[in-house]
Amino acid sequence: MSPWEYQQIRVVLGHGSGFDSPGFRAVAAATRRAGRSFYGLVEAAGLELVELYQRGREFEQLYQTAEALTDWDERIWIWRFRHYATVARNLGEDTTGTQGHRCRCWES
Repeated sequence: MSPWEYQQIRVVLGHGSGFDSPGFRAVAAATRRAGRSFYGLVEAAGLELVELYQRGREFEQLYQTAEALTDWDERIWIWRFRHYATVARNLGEDTTGTQGHRCRCWES
C-alpha cells in the first residue's frame, strides 16, 4: 500500500485504530473464546499444558489444537507487525494515531 493510498483509507478510519477496529476486536474475542475452550479441554483430559506436550501423541487431537492455537498467535503477531510497519512507513514512527496516542512501539 502506498503512502497516498494509506492516507485515503486513514480518513475513513475516523477515531478508530487497527487495534480498535471491529475486525481486530472480533479476532481478540474469538481468541479468548478459543483459549478458554482449549484450556477447558486440557483440564477435562486431566492434563497440565506441559504434560500435554510431553504426552502429546497420546492426545493427538488436543496436541494438534495446541499447535494450531500457537500458529494462530503467531499470525496475530505478524499482523500487528505489518500494521505497525504500514503506519510507520506511511506516517512515521513518531506519528499520533487516530485515537490521539503516540506510536511508540519500539521504545522500552
